Amino acid sequence: RVGGPGGLLKILVNCTRQLAPPTAAQKQRQQSSQAAAAAALMSASGAGSRRTPEAAAASKAQQSSYCQVKLGQTVLRTPIAHHTAAGDAVWNWQLSLALPVGLAELATTPPSAAAAEATICSFAVYEAPTMGDPVLLGKARVYLPALQLLPNAEPRSVLLPLKGAASSKAALHVSVAWLESTRQPQQQHRH
Repeated sequence: RVGGPGGLLKILVNCTRQLAPPTAAQKQRQQSSQAAAAAALMSASGAGSRRTPEAAAASKAQQSSYCQVKLGQTVLRTPIAHHTAAGDAVWNWQLSLALPVGLAELATTPPSAAAAEATICSFAVYEAPTMGDPVLLGKARVYLPALQLLPNAEPRSVLLPLKGAASSKAALHVSVAWLESTRQPQQQHRH
């Protein structure tokens, strides 16, 4: 079998659309955690800041983002994409997730608790600061049977609105495909 008992879910995380930089409240939380970390680092090393004003201005224009994908208990993430704050984050990163049950079965029968957990795929886009905790930029969820994926068909392109984002037009572009093994089980020959 390919992937799990239900096959393999291939997700291509393409890019974000109109994702604004973090809000002032998000930045405030990030800066306070960064300031505490920087103070601890400076007191431990005894060094002052060697950063030039030009470097500080350049870092404000740049943003580093990654996307985290969760299906059931499996959590995967893309590498960090560096982009301007006004530009879209582009990953073009493929993730593969094993399915505990086939998507066709999930759409027609009431799933078990474990299988029900595998019907929702969650996406979260984070800003990845150099220091401090990541800042959530937006999140989306998709109910997989609603995509009406066919096994071994072309990937389906989906534009997911990002909830909690600074811009109401922010979205995540992904492509999703469901792969199943096409091999027939071999019958054992007895001699």
